[in-house]
Amino acid sequence: MPLKVGVSGLFIRTGTVGGAEFMVYNLTRGLAAEGASTTLFVRRARDLDAGFLSRLPAPGNDGLALSEIASARNRFIAEQRVLPRLAREAALDVVLFANYFTPLARQPFRTVTIVHDLQYVHLPRNFSFRKRAWLRFAHRATLRYADEVVVISHAVRDDMLRTYGAKWRAKLHVIPNPIDWDRFENEPAEGVERITGGKPYVLSVASHYPHKNLRTLVRAFAIARRHLPEHRLVLAGQIGNRLRGVVLDGDLGDVIRSHGLSDSVVVSGHVTDPVLGALYRGADLFVLPSLFEGFGMPAVEALGMGLPTLTSACTSLPEVTLGKASYVDDPMDAQAWTARIVEMVRNRSSYVPDAATVADLRDRCAPRQVARQYLRVLSGESAARRMT
Repeated sequence: MPLKVGVSGLFIRTGTVGGAEFMVYNLTRGLAAEGASTTLFVRRARDLDAGFLSRLPAPGNDGLALSEIASARNRFIAEQRVLPRLAREAALDVVLFANYFTPLARQPFRTVTIVHDLQYVHLPRNFSFRKRAWLRFAHRATLRYADEVVVISHAVRDDMLRTYGAKWRAKLHVIPNPIDWDRFENEPAEGVERITGGKPYVLSVASHYPHKNLRTLVRAFAIARRHLPEHRLVLAGQIGNRLRGVVLDGDLGDVIRSHGLSDSVVVSGHVTDPVLGALYRGADLFVLPSLFEGFGMPAVEALGMGLPTLTSACTSLPEVTLGKASYVDDPMDAQAWTARIVEMVRNRSSYVPDAATVADLRDRCAPRQVARQYLRVLSGESAARRMT
């Protein structure tokens, strides 16, 4: 009998929650492809990305199904009260809570929870006092009540142990985020020229959270443009006023205008998978100037698409890019970003990742490969090995 897995996607409102949304899509498809009977619990199907919905199997087919909880106005109440009841009724073997919260009681089914990062510890200004207190409580509850906890990088694991104590070491499992490379392969219905203006460009893919440090990138590009006058900077990713759970630090558009870059910096907002794939394929350089990452999916995507990649040397980024990107030590140093951008664009061929790096990243983060690691945790195989 296939393992019956439930996955909570109740936090998803497409384009408002960052990379965790696509991590869930990629993982659920991987679990289904590996033979798990997988149910994704969501508030409403229309909350999900249209590209993901278009690739779901027909209703009644085995593999991956949606279960709507329309009454779930508060995600945490639904995960505490409603989802466990539905899981019992469906006789699920295990439920994966995909975004840090675990019901505050032991369940008759296995529970596994993903913790994506501890940004609130390192960048508290990005969170209200109330949100910081909630995250601290929820993480501690997850460590207590979840059967197993998945963290998405060794950097997050080490952070969890420093913050909450080494006694939780055996419960933590490091599994990388899955990346569905196929979602980038379709040609977009409309070309990307309307975004790039047909000009060469530097690409950054990031929702406009403060920790993505896009203000510093804009300042760096203002200087770099003196040496690269034909290039544009394309910022793809959801703009700040659409994001949830974030303390904004002002309008990025004001920074762009103050540097006279209105014609040179393009803020595309959220784009479809085919458009994003085309942007990756056409860029001269990818830049992710983050102050903090639990994983950093766009940097891995860029390298896996064969794109020269420049990131900060912060937290998980050197780890998840396997040391194959180029790095800036001080992410707040606009001059350092400028120097690296100009150098890498002018000498692009020296920074293109080799075929072995591309293949290694694609294999390591392939949804089915990642799903196999999850299934060992979800089924209890990892815990059984730990006990022997």
